[in-house]
Amino acid sequence: MFNSSTQLKNWTFEHEEELIKLRNNANAKYRTSYCDVNNHVTPDADTFFLTVNEHCLLVQHYERKLQDICWKFKPPMPLNVVGTSCMYLKRLNLRKSVMDYHPRLMHLACIWLACKTEEFNISMDQFVQQVAHGNEETGDAILTIELILIQELNFHLTIHNPFRPLEGFLIDLKTRYRNLENAEQLRKPAKDFLVRSLNTDVGLLYAPSQLALAALLSAASMRNLNIDRYVTSVLLVGQPQTVLEQTIQRIKKIRTIVKNAVSAPLPSDQIEMLEQKLNHCYNKEKDPTSYEYSCLQQEIESQKYDKQTKKRKLEHERRRKIETELLGF
Repeated sequence: MFNSSTQLKNWTFEHEEELIKLRNNANAKYRTSYCDVNNHVTPDADTFFLTVNEHCLLVQHYERKLQDICWKFKPPMPLNVVGTSCMYLKRLNLRKSVMDYHPRLMHLACIWLACKTEEFNISMDQFVQQVAHGNEETGDAILTIELILIQELNFHLTIHNPFRPLEGFLIDLKTRYRNLENAEQLRKPAKDFLVRSLNTDVGLLYAPSQLALAALLSAASMRNLNIDRYVTSVLLVGQPQTVLEQTIQRIKKIRTIVKNAVSAPLPSDQIEMLEQKLNHCYNKEKDPTSYEYSCLQQEIESQKYDKQTKKRKLEHERRRKIETELLGF
């Protein structure tokens, strides 16, 4: 249940200012860590590092790429897979900069992980065939960073999407609100609303049931229908006036955010510029497809080998000492 979930406790925030603060902290933290290793740049170098606004633009771009992959996948991915993978990417990039983990691979890892958690059963070969033209290197890279993604999400993998509560509201409309003759006419525009909401931060700010109710009311408005009475006299009947007022305010805020969301993709030249800037400043040691990552892994293996060799040598010397003492020479 959402009320006892890690989503409510750890990933649902009261105000948009909290999201801004987390993204600012992630950006500043990466700049500092980068400069600790590389002395040729300072943390305030906006011409070198991505700004928070540029970070957000790239995340939005990869959220759209993620959704495009899900829509075009054969067989089609369920809506819950789309919603879950989007939330994984949002959560990751809320506390980590895109400079920490390049979204080129991470958005694919989010889809792959969502397929597992939402029980959309496909093999890695099937997945890579459609998302990377069968490139085995990409498949290996996704499997390599999958555990990293899980760790960065604090192992909070269950996502409560708004699509299920929407179905519940539609059933409730049919059974308890007879003033509406054809509740099914609200299904498509309500789902379209929820899909558009994936390009916003509402999933980090509001409960899934509130998103679903906002989608339902938006759909009714598009169909020139009024179901306000259903909300006040059926759904929230008996609730204190404060609960009713809070719900109405939240619904209005959700609808405003989704309505004002930028629907058009960023111009390709702007994306290319941001990608070029990112390629110069992101952490290549965390990119399984990079030369720097390979060198780091070789160094780690070398250190591991040296440590094991040293351990074996010490053990050999210990046994030799014991034998010498036992034999008396």
